[in-house]
Amino acid sequence: MRYWDTSVLLKLFVKEDDSEFFSGLIEEAGEVIHTSELSRLELLRGLWGKRLDGLIVPGAEKNLLRRFEAEVEMKRIILVPVSNDVRRELEAVLKVCYNRGRPIRVRTLDALHLASALASRAREIICTDARMREACASTEPMLSRV
Repeated sequence: MRYWDTSVLLKLFVKEDDSEFFSGLIEEAGEVIHTSELSRLELLRGLWGKRLDGLIVPGAEKNLLRRFEAEVEMKRIILVPVSNDVRRELEAVLKVCYNRGRPIRVRTLDALHLASALASRAREIICTDARMREACASTEPMLSRV
């Protein structure tokens, strides 16, 4: 199972230079996307940001969010709840990242995504953020990163 960070998930709803690459990952594996329930809120913010940047037209954010909700409803996107398991994994992520000789200052939402991936037993995390990839490699060497 692959776990998707919101920034990569956004690329599936708004065309970016590398959107085709990430769409191809879904098609090649034919799997369901797993992400945190926080992605719903992050995606909303991301869509509004795209609107403000002029990358989508006014009103498109509502339609794209409805499309996301439809994908959730059809179970093509599974939202991992922020549970006690995620909280425990978050603590472990922070311990590993912050107690290193050179600490990784992983941001809150990135740490929550990483904890959600670990709690849901993901075998791979799809993300593009360098700091999150470094945190991922430090906390769970078995997880791949894009």
